[in-house]
Amino acid sequence: MFNISSQFRRQTSYGLDFWLRPLLIGGVLLGSAVLSFFVSYQNLMLVLVLFVAIATVSITIRRPGLGLIGILLSSMIVPFSGPSGLNPTMGLIALLTLLWIIGMIVRDREIRLVTSRTTRPLLIMLVGACLSFLVGQLRWFDPLAPAPLGAQLGALSIFVLAALAFFLGANQIHDLRWLRWMVWAFLATATFFLLVRLSPFGIPNLFLRGGEYRGVLMIWFGCLAFAMAYFNKDLSLRWRLALGVLTLVIVYYNFVVKYAEKSGWLALLISLAIIWGVQSWRNFLILAFLGTFPAIYLVTDAIATDEYSYLTRIDALVIILEMIKTNPILGLGPANYRWYTPLFAIRGFDVAFNSHNNYADIAAQTGFLGMLSFIWIFIEVGWLGLKLRYRVAGGFAQAFVFASIGATVGTVILAAMADWVIPFFYNLGMLGFRSAAVGWLFSGALVSVGRLALKPETK
Repeated sequence: MFNISSQFRRQTSYGLDFWLRPLLIGGVLLGSAVLSFFVSYQNLMLVLVLFVAIATVSITIRRPGLGLIGILLSSMIVPFSGPSGLNPTMGLIALLTLLWIIGMIVRDREIRLVTSRTTRPLLIMLVGACLSFLVGQLRWFDPLAPAPLGAQLGALSIFVLAALAFFLGANQIHDLRWLRWMVWAFLATATFFLLVRLSPFGIPNLFLRGGEYRGVLMIWFGCLAFAMAYFNKDLSLRWRLALGVLTLVIVYYNFVVKYAEKSGWLALLISLAIIWGVQSWRNFLILAFLGTFPAIYLVTDAIATDEYSYLTRIDALVIILEMIKTNPILGLGPANYRWYTPLFAIRGFDVAFNSHNNYADIAAQTGFLGMLSFIWIFIEVGWLGLKLRYRVAGGFAQAFVFASIGATVGTVILAAMADWVIPFFYNLGMLGFRSAAVGWLFSGALVSVGRLALKPETK
């Protein structure tokens, strides 16, 4: 914790809210002046973006929870993206973080993070990624140069924004009501898009495309729907049944409609089974007894029906492990390893390739320091969920904790099957971060649940 000087306190004694109104008025006047001189479409859009940014600052500085809801909705609703897939979800996370830091300095007069065992591995991952970016400017394998600087910065931003999304969820939820709004807004929006995709009338999906509606987003969608149906006894029976039906539709969509995309349904089924299994030791034993053979069958069938893909992934993993030996601590730098892969033939071809494995990606980019801190984060999140599952008040809070446990396991599995969690710049990339951000934000929210929803006798 760092306290600012008493002189700075006196200079900012009025607080951020005192300066907000004149800043907004000045921004509107400035925007009007710009609008009067420039009439092209591009400049009109810039002015519109300026006004939207001012409005966003005005709203979220007083109601941070609205900003967090905005992150979730922008990950599904806003269809626009910029260069290299830069998208509003990333911009909103950066903006909310900046407002949070300014608020701590000006209003709270100290910079402080909530106490959590997840903080240390997150900070290590952040620092490690930045150090890897610095060493990534070196030529690790002559004659090839590292990735372009823009690609390296884009890859670094994914690491940074993932951690910041977690910190926002852990530090900016000051009332459990905001988390409720976040969950219900997310479930309602995701349900709408699921129905659009399942519609027999050919309704176009104008928003998400490709991997943006899969991966971590889908895991949290299924886990929250199932946990709220099974554990949230504050809901009426009608709503719990509706959420139960929604869970079945989610499973149908992933296991039947999208069966070829095996990473989705396999991780989802395991996540839902874990939610039920960790409720009690009896459930766990039943799950282990009845679920082992179906799980083995599904995994072996998934591999057998896509054998070439899995074999090439193993070949890629072996090559990347060989590359990591060059700098095992900090790796080759964000986005860089793909530019060096043509030096290592895969199945006789000298081509650039990705690992399609988050652990290998992270190790190649940020070394074992980054990979181990990444694993450490989810160990801490999972352990926190297990500790909280019967210490928080029943109803919504308990359901969210169980959903977090299942989603954490699903996330760990997804990371082994593709770069869903820290999207690799040259694969899922920045657009894929729209799905990943949902998981990082909700994982951070689990820390807030532990702070806000403990039963009175455990506080």
